[in-house]
Amino acid sequence: MAIRDGTVYQPAPRGAKPAFRMHSMPTTAETLAPSSTILGKSLQQQVAEAIEDRALPISRLLRLMWALDAERSPANQNLRARLRARIGEPLDA
Repeated sequence: MAIRDGTVYQPAPRGAKPAFRMHSMPTTAETLAPSSTILGKSLQQQVAEAIEDRALPISRLLRLMWALDAERSPANQNLRARLRARIGEPLDA
């Protein structure tokens, strides 16, 4: 028995199966790209807008980076570098 944050956790009996199973979801450029893809914007347009938008959450920027990586197009190298720089910028810049 372990106590963390005031909550008592009891380990499962030896040999017991977990009560739930975690399933992994397939990740593709379509599932990682933001919902604005549905509105007809290309990935390149989305990335260009994201670089300029200072209020965009880091999670959206990371999804765009993953989508760029999934495309593996040499034409996206400049966008990838600019997006990587935007992700690394301080919030008050």
